[in-house]
Amino acid sequence: MSVVFDQLRVSDSGDALYIDLHVNEASVFDDFYLDTLTITTAAIVKDVPPVDPPTSGYIYKLTFTGNQKEVSLVLDKGSFDTAFATPTEEVRADTPYTSSNLSSDLFIVYAHCKRTTSADIPCELSNLTTVGITFDTKKLYQKAMAYTKELANTCEVSKGFVDFILQWNAFKAAVDTGHYTAALKFYRMLFSNVTTTSTAKPCGCHG
Repeated sequence: MSVVFDQLRVSDSGDALYIDLHVNEASVFDDFYLDTLTITTAAIVKDVPPVDPPTSGYIYKLTFTGNQKEVSLVLDKGSFDTAFATPTEEVRADTPYTSSNLSSDLFIVYAHCKRTTSADIPCELSNLTTVGITFDTKKLYQKAMAYTKELANTCEVSKGFVDFILQWNAFKAAVDTGHYTAALKFYRMLFSNVTTTSTAKPCGCHG
């Protein structure tokens, strides 16, 4: 990967997106520099996420000037609102961010590089775009705790809990291997509902 995400996460309060990244320090990437940083969400991407930075449907786009190798950003809803309402040459958006806070969405972040030479490099290292995905993991905790409480009350592992565990691991595997279409599918399956309920009677095994 041409870019390494040192930090990509939504804050515990759900009101900020932290992005820290740098160009890969391996010598083969010496002539790589940051070009653009583009952000969209799963709510906007309906089917197949683009491999390259989207040319439309983005809530934030930062264009770098000069030869910059790293960046550290803290973005909030106000950052996205400003990018859409008062765009500049450096920061703009073509789609408004309509959620009330950052806990509602899966964010897809595209870090795109430019090269200052045309020197040959191995094909597998020539991709100029690196994709990162993040969301408010509090949503995951809330859903896991709902299933855990259900387990404590019934002493039975529900089918929903098993599905949740499998879907979460499938989501992580899809992200780790760059299968973002599958990742979006599993994310939507995971969080179609935030909580779970059960009508089963307590078994009494916990006293």
